Amino acid sequence: MMTACMNKKGVTIIELGIVVTFIGLMVFLLSPFVQIIRRETCRVWCVHNLEKISLALREYAIENNNAMPQELGMIYTHGYVDDERVFDCPFSHHIGNAKDPDYIYVNKLSFNISENPVIVYDKKENHTKEAINVLYLNGEILRKKAI
Repeated sequence: MMTACMNKKGVTIIELGIVVTFIGLMVFLLSPFVQIIRRETCRVWCVHNLEKISLALREYAIENNNAMPQELGMIYTHGYVDDERVFDCPFSHHIGNAKDPDYIYVNKLSFNISENPVIVYDKKENHTKEAINVLYLNGEILRKKAI
């Protein structure tokens, strides 16, 4: 003998409301962690771009008697990097390319000087309220507080 309650097939509005509320609460609680992971991913990608630029500049200098290129985009036009996206900082709203990179290049150097000066760094507006990535002549990449 079955009662009416045992023949129930479906979900009540209350059960559905509880599930939707639970999912909404989980999204609300996890969203800061997703933003942190996204920021960290962009930081890593920016450093990766600078590593590629560093290798390309070093290779360019080796093949050109320790001379650095006049413009940063020359490492792309001369084939030292194969992807123009290396000039695009993931934090920037601007899409960087070989003609208009998201990085500032100090081109008054050669690889045979004894100091370790900055050769490429992020534009200040790329990393709002955060430190910027700085590439030194020896290939070291450090984060410096934006001024």
